[in-house]
Amino acid sequence: MTKLLEQVIAQLKALPDDEQDAIAARFLAEMEDEQRWKAQCDRHLVGCVMAHL
Repeated sequence: MTKLLEQVIAQLKALPDDEQDAIAARFLAEMEDEQRWKAQCDRHLVGCVMAHL
């Protein structure tokens, strides 16, 4: 884990549980969105490469 992420987690620990959960939910949603975009881009790139073979 990076030092920056450790700092963030230390600050999050000081927040009330409901705020921690809200931030965690937003973070997880963002990570899932990134994974969807990456998968979509990967499929697109494979399609482009295959079309040019």
